[in-house]
This record gives sequence, structure tokens and C-alpha cells, in this order.
Amino acid sequence: MFTLCAAGYAQTDSIVPFDDAYKRIYNITKVTDGSRPVIDGRLDEDFWTKQGVWSEPFVQAMPFDRNISDSPTKVKIFYDNKYIYVGIYCKDAVPEKMNAFIGNRDENSVGDLVSVAFDTYHDFRAAPEFNVNLGGNKTDLIVNDKKIANLSWNAVWEARTHCNKADSSWTAEIRIPFNQLRYNQVTDSEIWGLHVRRIIRRNNEVQNWSLIPLKNNGHVFSFGEMHGMTDLPKSRGIEILPYVMGQYTKEPEIAGSPYQKGHIWGGNAGLDVKVGLSDYTLDLTVNPDFGQIELDPSVMNLTTYETFYEEKRPFFLEGKHILDFPMGNDMMFYTRRIGAVPSLTPEGVDNIKKFAETVNNVPIIGAMKLTGTNTHGVTLGIVQSVTARTSVNVMRQGNYLSSGPGAHDFYDKEVLEPLTNFTVARVQKNWEGNTLLGGMFTSVNRALNEQHLKDNLVRNAYTAGVDFTRFFNNRLYYIEIKGMFSSLNGSTEAITRLQRSAVHYYQRTSGQHYLGVDENRTSLNGTGGYLKAGRKGNAKWAFSEMYSWLSPGFELNDIGFLKQADIQSNETMIEFRQTESRKMFRSNNITLSQVNEWNFGGKTFGNSIILDWITMFNNLYEANIKQTYGWNGVQSRRLRGGPDVRFGNWYNLISSFNTDKAQRVMFMLQYTGDFNLQGDYGFNTLAPGLTLRLGNHVLLTGKFSYAWNQDKMQYVSTVPLTTRSEPIYIVGAMDQKTYGLTMKLQVNVTPDISLQWYGAPFTSTAKFNDFKRALTPDSRIRSERFHTFLPHEINLSDGRYAVLQNDSEIYGFANPDFNFNEFRSNFVARWEYLPGSTLYVVWEHSMSNRAGNYLPGWGQNLDRMFGLPSTNVFMVKLNYWFNL
Repeated sequence: MFTLCAAGYAQTDSIVPFDDAYKRIYNITKVTDGSRPVIDGRLDEDFWTKQGVWSEPFVQAMPFDRNISDSPTKVKIFYDNKYIYVGIYCKDAVPEKMNAFIGNRDENSVGDLVSVAFDTYHDFRAAPEFNVNLGGNKTDLIVNDKKIANLSWNAVWEARTHCNKADSSWTAEIRIPFNQLRYNQVTDSEIWGLHVRRIIRRNNEVQNWSLIPLKNNGHVFSFGEMHGMTDLPKSRGIEILPYVMGQYTKEPEIAGSPYQKGHIWGGNAGLDVKVGLSDYTLDLTVNPDFGQIELDPSVMNLTTYETFYEEKRPFFLEGKHILDFPMGNDMMFYTRRIGAVPSLTPEGVDNIKKFAETVNNVPIIGAMKLTGTNTHGVTLGIVQSVTARTSVNVMRQGNYLSSGPGAHDFYDKEVLEPLTNFTVARVQKNWEGNTLLGGMFTSVNRALNEQHLKDNLVRNAYTAGVDFTRFFNNRLYYIEIKGMFSSLNGSTEAITRLQRSAVHYYQRTSGQHYLGVDENRTSLNGTGGYLKAGRKGNAKWAFSEMYSWLSPGFELNDIGFLKQADIQSNETMIEFRQTESRKMFRSNNITLSQVNEWNFGGKTFGNSIILDWITMFNNLYEANIKQTYGWNGVQSRRLRGGPDVRFGNWYNLISSFNTDKAQRVMFMLQYTGDFNLQGDYGFNTLAPGLTLRLGNHVLLTGKFSYAWNQDKMQYVSTVPLTTRSEPIYIVGAMDQKTYGLTMKLQVNVTPDISLQWYGAPFTSTAKFNDFKRALTPDSRIRSERFHTFLPHEINLSDGRYAVLQNDSEIYGFANPDFNFNEFRSNFVARWEYLPGSTLYVVWEHSMSNRAGNYLPGWGQNLDRMFGLPSTNVFMVKLNYWFNL
């Protein structure tokens, strides 16, 4: 009946009018007779066949906006006092090509798929989404109005699928407990936002129950509506997730060390608790362990900028959208500051005369998080966490051997991290999705009881921010305002260190007229923010204008992430978006931007024009080409606090290409190039990759990366003051080669049982020559910037270069050649033996070494790499979910 109706509708009008497709309404049915279906993927029980109403036919969002598909879809939704039930029927015009690949939990990019999302507060800000593919694997996530998804949010719910080849269809049956959702139990509205979607992989067809145009006024804002959400059950009660873990570590033995004896046995236990408090949810964690989390990739960072790593720990990811306060790539709350590596390291450890324990991360004693939205549209997020005072045992060998070996060995403890309290508070008020006003406050307070801690760390760090967004003309136009203030306090030594750090570099020659290091300061304050206005919405043409600033004293890195302060910029952007299929292209996105950057001293250090083209061809191949041409290039961080270095004009190219992602074999190629047009540097990275699916259960991926970089101005060393008025800054011509291979084997026995192996050999090696001394590196005359040492002025001996100039001035620096090899791998077996309860078996293998001698080519380095001493960690972790 449904198929015939859909076919008849398509014949009379194959395009659904926009008003009939957009913001549809579905009237949900409440089940009161106590009957509940068996979740087996079949929709043949009376529960599904004899009650409720099927939705309207889904409409295409891709490839043809508002078309009626020849593979129709419909949905039916119920609820009772405990669950929401979703049944989705998917007819397929080409049933032999239905894609039933099974992926990992939270991998929603494989297999034919259906999803349902609820804007439970109907405030157009964020929505929990539940996906299940034809193979049966589940994905849960939080998606916000900007369509940014948090895939690490995990709920406990059920879903099954069933394929009916005789009917050329498949069905999905989903049961979602109310206690996994956040909503207002008592509300004046009976309305939730609703979005139901189907993806057919073979042709990348996307169908929506209620259309969300590709050019939309906001993703969650464009949801349809689900009416009839009355007499809802009390919000979630109590969930408890305890874990126990056992671990064995086999590591290289260090002769004479009382700590690295070759093996370590260990264990741990902890607890996660979730409690419903009216409109809010309280999350608690005690002694958390994240041993099953995927490894971070290997990198070789030769810049002053900190490497950013994505958060992967579930406790910090749930509710992340509430606690976000970003400004471009910077952010007020960077969760990986909590439980990071210790701030300090034991001094003088040489593993010959002095030995120390190994500490990888600062233990988290406990953490609390309160998140939710009340009936007045006020969203609240609070995080409170305490990390432990962290010490290591150290041993110094005695020198009086006449009394016997070890008779005078000295044992002590060195504190590497103080007891620290982290607090984050975020509040936002929403008015009908068109006006948003919010604020955020963070604090870090350290118990600095030892003098070396007072000298190196700030005692407390506070930041505060406000943000405001206003939409106009049905969300076609917008204005955004964000402002932040930071204040840090500590000893004069700690604040001096902060002023000299790479984020600030107050000692820069170019900053002396408005900065300069003040060694008597006990605080550092600053501001940051932006003002942005533009047009986005449901239109082909978009544009924006933005001014942003980060003052010299602005600082976020005690609990946030900030690459560089002392910067102002403005950006003008115009964008063309083609979402209708053309003769060759399925979609096109072309963006033209112009950016100007300068510091608070008024000095320009970059102007650029950027052209970015993103396209999908009709054969589902994708390409992205981003080109940047810049002029007035000045780098203020190149000499690590020394004078600015002028580089003039530059060109940057970032490009990528991939074949159809839905096919069993997918090839991708990425290339990045960054060039100074005067030949001072050239960076290149080429990265081909291959994805291979074997049957419906096995996935193989591999990506090789090769980078060849030549930099005539690579920083080498700063020779400190002696009799000179200024330090000497040394650079050299670096020829660097970096090789990396990332391999992954994934076997999904069932949606609940998976095996995954990850391996990544990595090598970076560099040779230096043509060393130079900075003269006036900011000069517009290139020959005046550096003096290249002549052969008779420089000499290499015993790993150090000695420089003799003017027959009297002698100084030196270490040979900067390096050879870095690292191999990291892990194997994770995961079994969700009950909903919410999981058993992990993990094996981590690693070996790493940085040497001062140059060894060319990857073949020789691989031989050296796999001959390095290795560390192996074996872990078994079991948790069990209680729902009270």
C-alpha cells in the first residue's frame, strides 16, 4: 500500500513542495496497555501493525532536493512510561546492492543507515542522535545546530535490523530508554524537535522524513516537530558503572635502577555515577581509568606551537557541546589539561648516577559534572575536578665504594605536580533559537608548597567570557560577539617564565616599545574576543566580516588551549554553495577570503587571500583544493623570542582527493605544500591511503605519509649573553625527511564483539648545514638579514660546532642533526556482553628513540627501529552497568 501510494505520488509530482517537506509534524502515540515489542528488527508484531500512524513518505535531501525516491522510507514512533520505540521501514529499488557492512560502535560512515534525533528541549541547540546500520552496529552522538557531532557520547539503548529479501526491504527497530535522554519532565509544550534520516550508500542518497536543506538556517533549528509528548516519566534516576582492571607491563630494564626492573604488575578500580536531578544530570567519576582509549598519533613538531590532541575520554566528552567556548582553533576549556603529563620532570636523571620512577599522567582523584537545560531555556554546565599531588621516587648512587656498593645511595621524592583543582562553569540562555546569550568562567588553583613549584607554576589562573548571537530574517543574517578576560597570579619567577614562554615572548626585540619582560610582576592579565556579522542561512551566497583580537597578556593554557597571543586580525569572506546536481558535479562549495594580521604594536605580519574549492562529482568522487597567497610575511616566533624574521611572499596549497567512500575499495590522496616565494623554505607532504572492505565483517585501512622539507632558516640555538648586549640567534639550512605508515585491521564478529589492531611506524630525520647568525632578520633587504658562516669560521668536533669570528669571538652550539624513530601499536578486543557493560582486552606495544646522528632513508631507519628496546602493556578491564 505504502509503495503504491509513494509511486502514485511520484508520478503526479516527483518534487515535494518546500512547504510540505520542511518542518513536518509527527503525532506520536502513547502506549498504555503495557505491551512491549521484542527488539529483533522485525515490525510484524501487533504493536507495530495495529496501532499508531506511519509518517509521510521521506523526501530526498541528496542528490535531488525534495525528490520522491524510488526506494521509499517511512517511520512509526511510540512511547510508554519507560521507552521510546522507533520502527523504520526501508524499501530498496536495488536490493542486491544493499550495504550490510558491520563497523565499530560509533562508526556511522559505513553501511546503509537510518537515524533518529530528538531536540528534547525544543530549543534548537543540540540533539541526541541514534543511528543503526543494516549490519546492526549502533552509533550514538550529540549533534549541535552547526552540525558538529560529538561521537563519543554513549547511551545504553537497543536496536536491531532485519533484511526481508522477498520484499526487497529492510527494517530497523529501536528502543531508547527515557533515562538516557535529558528533557524537561514538566513543560508548557508537548513538542520535541524530530529528525529521521536514511542513507543509501551505493549512491550516497540521503532521505529525510522532514527535509533539512543542505543550505539551511541551522541543523537542529530545521528539525521537524514531534507532538504529543505529555505525561513524560521522571527524568533519569541513578546509573552506576564500576570497573576493575589488571595490568602487566614489560619494559626495558635499566642497569642499576631500582625502578625500571623490566616488569610491573598493577591493578586499579574506579566508579562512574550518573544521577538525575530534576532538569539536570550529575556525573561523578572516582579514580577513572582510560587504558582502552585509542593512542595519539606520532608527530615531529619543530615549531614553538603546542601540538593539539583530540579528547577521547568519555567522561569529558559527554555534554561537551554545553561546555564549548571556542575562538577559532583556541578554546577556553581544553579537557586534556586535566590528567595530563606532569608539568615538571625530575632534574638530572641520566640513568647512570641518578634514576627516577616513570609517571605518564597525573592521576585524577575525582571529577564532577552537572549539565542540563531547565524549562526557562537556561542551559548550565559545571565541571569540578581534582588531580593528585604527584611525586616520583628518585635515587642517586653513592660515591663511597669502599663501604660497599650502594651503601651510600640516596633516596628521595621529587614533586612534579601539585594538588590542583579545576573548575569550569558555563551558562547560556536561549530565546526561541534566535537569540543566545551566555557566559563562562574557569579557574585553576594549585597548592604550591615547594619552592621549585612556586618558581615554575602559577598559583591560580582565572578566565571569564561572554558570548552573544542574534539571528535575523528567519536566520538568514546573524551577528556574533565574544569577549574573554584572563588573570593569572603567582611568584615573580613563575610570571617571568610565563612572559618568556612561546605563547607570549615579551622579550622579543620588536615588542620592546610596548612589551618587555617585567621581572617584578606577580600577575598577568589580558583579553580576547571577536565581532562577526554575516549572511549564511538557506541561500546560495553567504558572506561574513570578522575582527578578532588576543592581547599580549591573554592566557588560556592552564585549562584551555591557546597557540599565540598578541595578535589582531580581520577576515572578509564570500562563499558560493551549489547543492543541486549538475551535469558533472553533485555539489560545489567555493569560498574566497582575505585576511590581515597585525600585533598590538601595530606591526603587520601577514596579509593573505584564500580560495577554497570543495566538490563532489556525480560518481561520488570528492576533491578539495585550498590555495593561499600571502605577502608581508613576518614570523615573530621563528627565533624563539628573538627578533622577527621577514619572509616576504608565500604560497600554500592543501589538496585532497578520494574515490567513492561507499565502495569496498576506496583510494585517497592528500598533498600539502607550503613555499616561500624567495626560496627560503619549502614544505611538502604527500599521503596516499587505501581502504579495503572484505565481506561484511573485515576492514583494512592503510595510509602512508612522506614529507620532504627544506628550510634555510630553521632555528638551531640561542647563544646566551656573555659580554654581548644581545644573544646570538643561530639558524641553519635543514633537509628533513619524515616517513609514517598508519595501519588498521578491524574485525567485527558481531555488532557487540570487535577486534582492532592499530600499528604506526614513524621516522623523522634531518641534516643541517649552511649555518647563519641573525643580523637584522626583519630587514626588507634580504642580504642584511643573516650572515652565513664561512668554512673557516665554523668547525664541528665531538658533536658540537665551534664558531670563531673576528679572530676573537668564540661560541658554540650542539650539532642539531637528529634521527627519530618510533613504533606504536595496540590491539583492543571489545565485547559488550550486556547493554552498557563491556569487557576489554588490550595490548599496547611501543618503542621510541631520538638520536643525534643523521641516518638517511627509511629502510635503514626501519632496521634500527625494530631493533629498539620495547615496552609492552597487557591489560584486562571489566565494567558493569547498574541502572537503579
